[in-house]
Amino acid sequence: CHRLKPPIIWMGGKAWDHLVEVALSAGKTTIQLEVKAENARAQKFYTMRNLKVVQHLSNYYASGLGYLMKGPI
Repeated sequence: CHRLKPPIIWMGGKAWDHLVEVALSAGKTTIQLEVKAENARAQKFYTMRNLKVVQHLSNYYASGLGYLMKGPI
């Protein structure tokens, strides 16, 4: 019997849920993070969780543009 690996989105969702739980218990209400501009999959993941791009970060990464994303927890 082969066990299937959980999809990356599922694992990311579990980690996100844990982050939110810890942040809320610490009294936090917003979150901000940086993501590579070329990482559309990560941007979609965060957008689905109500984060929005609030700033373009030129040369933030060695490979180029990054985005600062921010939103409510």
